[in-house]
Amino acid sequence: MKTFFMILLYFVVFCSNVFAVTLTIPEKVSVESEKNIKLGDIAEFDSKPDLISEIIVHEKIEPGKKSYLYKKKLESILKKYGVLDFKVYMENRVELNALFYEFGEEDAKKIILEYLSKNNENIKFDLKKLFLIGNRKFASRDFDLLDVKFLSEELSPGNNRGEIRIYSNGNESVIKFLASFTLDVEIVCASKDLPRDKILAPDDLEIKSFRLEMEKGDYFTDEKFLLGKKLRKNYYKGEIITSAMTYRPSLIHRGDEVQIAAVSDGIFIVTRGEALRDGHIGDMIPVRNLKSGKEVRGEIISSNSVRVSF
Repeated sequence: MKTFFMILLYFVVFCSNVFAVTLTIPEKVSVESEKNIKLGDIAEFDSKPDLISEIIVHEKIEPGKKSYLYKKKLESILKKYGVLDFKVYMENRVELNALFYEFGEEDAKKIILEYLSKNNENIKFDLKKLFLIGNRKFASRDFDLLDVKFLSEELSPGNNRGEIRIYSNGNESVIKFLASFTLDVEIVCASKDLPRDKILAPDDLEIKSFRLEMEKGDYFTDEKFLLGKKLRKNYYKGEIITSAMTYRPSLIHRGDEVQIAAVSDGIFIVTRGEALRDGHIGDMIPVRNLKSGKEVRGEIISSNSVRVSF
């Protein structure tokens, strides 16, 4: 294909040889690195025949480097391709500066999404916005990914900060980013209409997928954390149940008569007592021994029992 193109170029130029080309090249030109430089990349034409603009006038330059194209060399190249009727307006030479390769948002997006797909299989992320912070210019587009790290332990809908570490041209660089996500999250919600003061059972709950654009923060992803809790409000079917609107109902209330189970070195004593505060299972509450009148603290182990150590 390349040979065919060259033959076609020579054919058109030699056969027509009617190009009256006037071109102007500034003293300094920025060019794309790692790519052979064409006449159309650096020159301004009074008329711009496509074939002439495609003539390669300089080999590729490494990013951040510079080279020179001399007027005599350019004229020689034009004649080589059969362009005889031309005028070149430029200094004796033009300075060609190869641009650095800039690590861009598309590079970062690809890396971040690949990282998320490998490390968060059960969550669907949609990257909406991405902002990069820090030096992102490199001498080459060839780099090795060292690490991707988010600053928070868990990603949330909305803004998340993180870092990408890459190795390029013998140097390690850290690129900080701010990524805004929407997340598809499996969240516990009401499986039916639920009244206030309802103590939640397994058939009251179901898990549905919700797309979150901002961090709500107050929801559950596992039903077990809600079982046995009591509702502070009415819930409609499909509504997300929040921790703020639930609480653990007290198993023991102040004034209830309870059993005090005292355990020490294999000795087990049971006596009667009075609860001096409401409490849930696992709570430590004060109780009064009804026989001795002494006040002790014990752990609620059932709806009518408190365990103390002595």
